[in-house]
Amino acid sequence: MALAQVKAFTQGSFLDSTDLNGLETNILNNPVALITQAAATKVGQVPVGITTTAFASGNIARSGVRGLVGAIPGAGQTGAFSAHQYVFQTTDGTGSWCVASTPTFTVNLGVAGPAANARDQAGVFSTSFVHWYAISTGPGSTGVVGTVSTMAPPTGPTLPTSYKGWTYLAASVYSTLTTQIVASHNIRDNKAIYLDIQSIATHNSTVTSTVLDFPKRVPPTAPTILTQLAGVMACATSGSGQVKYYLRDELLVAPVSFTVSGAPESTNYDTLSPEVYYHSTAEYTTLVEPSASSSFVTRQDIQVSVTGYTNAI
Repeated sequence: MALAQVKAFTQGSFLDSTDLNGLETNILNNPVALITQAAATKVGQVPVGITTTAFASGNIARSGVRGLVGAIPGAGQTGAFSAHQYVFQTTDGTGSWCVASTPTFTVNLGVAGPAANARDQAGVFSTSFVHWYAISTGPGSTGVVGTVSTMAPPTGPTLPTSYKGWTYLAASVYSTLTTQIVASHNIRDNKAIYLDIQSIATHNSTVTSTVLDFPKRVPPTAPTILTQLAGVMACATSGSGQVKYYLRDELLVAPVSFTVSGAPESTNYDTLSPEVYYHSTAEYTTLVEPSASSSFVTRQDIQVSVTGYTNAI
């Protein structure tokens, strides 16, 4: 019996024990055929080989990047990036390949494109956010360059001539007025960290909620955000309690405890929150316990800031 496929099956179908025993017996009875069968006539149990750099259609690896480091200055038009390894995907999503490359490349959104290390369009951008990509000429390529686009995945950028694929790096807030990046931030893997704290709301009143303007410092593609709270609570009488902060229905940070021993007295606090899911139009709410009445708490002066966000890579 020659080495051949005992039972034809398709993806998603099941093999029972009889099928598996038949496949094993077939291989054991034909060891020479298993080893020597020519690559051009691969059938049955002989695996289809792939190279170390290219993946065949139907076996697509998700695009991505390892060891990403980036620096994007505010009031500027450039982004500098480097990494250890990139997995690129074709524009139609039918193929992908891996490139190991460590040199830094710099993308300039002030340069017209589509071109390497420039915009992916001729005209200046007219959106509030831009997306940075690494691009490649295809399997076998050892060099990596970049481009910047207004299009987020899965659409991706318009590639320059001779370039075959892209992988996503990061997003940044962009000003159409100045045609520059709004604020300086560094990229470390999937995180974007602002060099300076970006205030998005100052809550100076006795009301207990306010709408946060996250979009002015957070791209809409960000899965999560990092925030910081700083504030002063003024109390009319002695007492103690906790302040709780919510983003929609999610507790933003651990409750902040306070104690006042005289009246009137204020208490200060400054705390970082963990990563929280991002909502572009989120209401921020404070809850003071044990009492939110004016007889106890007369004023809350709260500043909410963004310290960074994550990128969907």
